[in-house]
Amino acid sequence: MLAQKPADATAPAPTQADPALDSLSAYARALHDYTLHLWIESLRQAEERTRRKAELKMQHKDATVIPT
Repeated sequence: MLAQKPADATAPAPTQADPALDSLSAYARALHDYTLHLWIESLRQAEERTRRKAELKMQHKDATVIPT
C-alpha cells in the first residue's frame, strides 16, 4: 500500500488568491479569447471566399452551356 505524503505546511491554502497568478490567468484567458476570435473570423472569411468561388464557377458553367 502506498503511503500518503504529509501536507506541506508552507504551501498556501487553495482559497488564498495570488494577485500575480490572477493577473497571469486573466491575461492568458484574454489572449486565448482574442486568438480564438481571430481564428474564427479568418475561418469565416475563408469559407466565404470558397462559397463565392463556387458560385462564380457555377455561373460560368451555366453561361457556357449552348442552348439547343
